[in-house]
Amino acid sequence: MKRMMLLILVAFFLCFLFPPVAINAASIGGAETQGKEKVGVGVEQEFSSRDLKHQSGLESIGSGIEIKNMSRTMAKISYGLLDNLDIYTKLGTADVKIKGPAFTAKTDNAFVWAIGAKGTYELTKDWFLGANVEYLRHRHSANFNFNGNDWDGKLLFQEWQVAPYVAKKIGNFTPYLGGSYSDLRVKGDVKLKADDNFGMFVGSSYKINDRLFLNMEGRFINERAISFGATYKF
Repeated sequence: MKRMMLLILVAFFLCFLFPPVAINAASIGGAETQGKEKVGVGVEQEFSSRDLKHQSGLESIGSGIEIKNMSRTMAKISYGLLDNLDIYTKLGTADVKIKGPAFTAKTDNAFVWAIGAKGTYELTKDWFLGANVEYLRHRHSANFNFNGNDWDGKLLFQEWQVAPYVAKKIGNFTPYLGGSYSDLRVKGDVKLKADDNFGMFVGSSYKINDRLFLNMEGRFINERAISFGATYKF
């Protein structure tokens, strides 16, 4: 019970540091793999913000552009190809608000999908290394406003991410720390990309029993983000 209370307190602390504002580099969803031929079904809720660079379109749009508000809710299905290698897919919904000094773009709530893989390598009984790779995509209808002019258009979000990490099992907890390279591109009436691709993340899983696991993760430097998830193993 004391450990569970500690986890809850940490969650509130991370919410204070990373308030619910929205997208980008995806959560790794826990450090451990499922196990060979095991299936995991889970849900994830993610909030974050991220600075963007202008590439083309609306040439006088200026700087100071950011993904300001976005939430992403997804279901995740993982399958263990090997004891230390999973493949997975995510399906869900996302909505985004982009904001700049004289520019805004607000999207509808649209379908989001991702595919990825996670691998681990055991160092000792309790310590292990891991890496998560993922491609994520979602396309939206959006309302644009630039210098007081409104119109409707489209925005496509694509993200490639590589995230190595180190983890340690401590009782029912498995905390982890890692770095990430996340290449985010936005295409449509205006083309944008992530201002910074390199970041760090810290998180922990909590084992309720042999089948049910909770996860919490915070991400920073290239974004300000927090995610929560739960996974049930079959």
